[in-house]
Amino acid sequence: MLGIIDKDTNFYSKDYAKSVFDNEMLALKNKNLSAIMMLIGVAQESRISLPTLMFAKIIKSSIRHSDIVMNTVNDKFLILLP
Repeated sequence: MLGIIDKDTNFYSKDYAKSVFDNEMLALKNKNLSAIMMLIGVAQESRISLPTLMFAKIIKSSIRHSDIVMNTVNDKFLILLP
């Protein structure tokens, strides 16, 4: 899918995260709706060491169908909760 979706996590890839975020925020604004944004990641200095794919599975099982997840740098995920 032209790299828009990360093949490992099935979330929007970090290369397209800004475009997806901007488009979704514009769509919400046009509908007079709001959203909450979360940035999730395990701190690198943390004692917890979860591989990125395992962390992605945990996120997938915890979000709603309407939530939008994007990969960002350093194995962090941006979640837009409309």
